[in-house]
Amino acid sequence: MNKIIFSEGGQPLFLNDIKLLQDNSLSVFTSLLLGIVGRGNNVFLLHPYTFDTEIIDEDEGIVRLTVHGNSIVINGEIIEFPSASFLNTEVAEKGVVCVCIRRIQEDMRTFEDGQDKCCIEKATAYLSCETQGISEFYDITKLSSLIELLSTRLGIPTVAVWANVPVTFYNGYSGTVSYKISDGLVQLKIEISSSQQTWDADNVGVLFKISDYTLIDILANIRSEGLAAVPVDGEGNIMGYGSVVSVTPEGYCKIINRSNGGTLVLGYIQPCPPNATTGIINITLSK
Repeated sequence: MNKIIFSEGGQPLFLNDIKLLQDNSLSVFTSLLLGIVGRGNNVFLLHPYTFDTEIIDEDEGIVRLTVHGNSIVINGEIIEFPSASFLNTEVAEKGVVCVCIRRIQEDMRTFEDGQDKCCIEKATAYLSCETQGISEFYDITKLSSLIELLSTRLGIPTVAVWANVPVTFYNGYSGTVSYKISDGLVQLKIEISSSQQTWDADNVGVLFKISDYTLIDILANIRSEGLAAVPVDGEGNIMGYGSVVSVTPEGYCKIINRSNGGTLVLGYIQPCPPNATTGIINITLSK
């Protein structure tokens, strides 16, 4: 690190001196952060990525996703961004929610040589599904947080919390669906029930569809090999080997019949009472 030597006697001050002070300050902060999170992690979130959901139109499956405000760290530079809301249809069309960076020069001043020049470069960040024409943007779902990087750096297991998954329910089901990622293990917790006794003709076996398309890639193909439902014949006798719960690549969570015959009943947690009249799912899927 270079230092300015200060001496009495009317020391001249040049722009390079001020630049050195600015560069030194940024260099120290950047080196400290990279030392904490490890080199190669130049872009991350200051806090974990969180969001809320609100059902706007249940019949049409319209859900509002609100991503909470946060700060992104880019090569040691911390840039805050506010919360933003998106409809699931908008996220589905664009396929991503990004932290977009806008850098502008401002504070125009007239110099002694008569030229007007900007003296401040300002960086701002905002959330958007639209990245066309944006030169710098980052998929928020792929950004680690400072605590996650620090935990990895120190070899401390990351303690994740369950976060709500926005879904559109089918076949009369309602309840809560949540997920968490801890030390590379993805888990989906399903706590739902239905009083409906027969499947809708067009949606046999469908429990719900994930509305947040940013989560579909994370949760697709997650499944449980444990018994979640049983197939029965017309008289209620159990047929075959039972079923598993799985999330398709399109985001549909279904009960998949593994038997060679019988009609799949609305799901029940194991053990499944053959004469039950209410479909209950209370299960955690992992991958």
